[in-house]
Amino acid sequence: MVTNSGSALFAASSEQGFSPFTLSVGNLSLLNPFKLQKLVAFFKQNQVSTVVLNLPSDAKFAGVAAKLAGVKQIVYRRGMPKKPSSSIVNKWLFNKVLTHIVGNSEEIINKMVKGNESWFPTNKTCIIYNGVDPNLPPANQRLFAKQGDEIIIGNVGRLVDQKGQHWLVDICKRLKESGRQVRFVIAGEGEKRAELEALIKDNGLANDISLLGHVSDMAGFMNSIDMLAFTSKYEGSANTLIEALYFGVPVVAFNASSNPEVVIDEQTGLLAEAFSVEQMAAQLARLIDDKALRQRLIDGGKALVQSKFDMYQNLEKLMAIHQQR
Repeated sequence: MVTNSGSALFAASSEQGFSPFTLSVGNLSLLNPFKLQKLVAFFKQNQVSTVVLNLPSDAKFAGVAAKLAGVKQIVYRRGMPKKPSSSIVNKWLFNKVLTHIVGNSEEIINKMVKGNESWFPTNKTCIIYNGVDPNLPPANQRLFAKQGDEIIIGNVGRLVDQKGQHWLVDICKRLKESGRQVRFVIAGEGEKRAELEALIKDNGLANDISLLGHVSDMAGFMNSIDMLAFTSKYEGSANTLIEALYFGVPVVAFNASSNPEVVIDEQTGLLAEAFSVEQMAAQLARLIDDKALRQRLIDGGKALVQSKFDMYQNLEKLMAIHQQR
């Protein structure tokens, strides 16, 4: 394992008994021959036959090092739906260095290929979804209690523009104006916290929308909410949606990015027109009013997780690449 010494991966892997090889990698690392040779030597000394790269800077730098070291399988695993530029370096990297390009959703692969059809090696691509551990114990504790007959609507994500939590203020107002007893709880921390707090206060919703900060007990969080309102503008493959289905939480999400690959409308959840707070509020109102619909979506979501988002099944697909000869 190769990682920056200050990274979360370094801390987590060290706690599990690994001894990561530490190396700081940036966009210009490829121009540093001493650092490049250091990684080449590491690959050779450990007889590495497969390397999995997870960032664009890793793909450029460590991909080249792996090529020079004679690594057989050089796998770039991409997690965000962004189009790579058609630069000379990228054309060379994707066609001559990388042996496999893994996306964790159809959306990611489509974004990479669209507009790059003339040079992008589609024959190297495959989809391996994120997953959840099917052996996770069922959620059996609550992080907070209900007040009367209220419906608790959750949201999970970093407090950044991408996650769209500002829309929840308008959605909450619409539901309350319709006479429904709702309370929103948002798990996550980020740069938009102060802005979001001010928006909530300005709309008189301080008692109706709670910012919980970072929540480590996601099972407990999911067990404490009645439904999930997912407001992200785009996702590579949203772990939050997959976890919600696993824990039996009905979901409403915008029909955007990779969301429909997890939230199949009327089967595993409900989709709202992209970025329409009116549509999102209307779909949440449907869930609030229809218990039978909620149960049907819960059942459909759990079945989808078993068939598509089992972590061990998806890990086997990655291991199959390693085992190629």
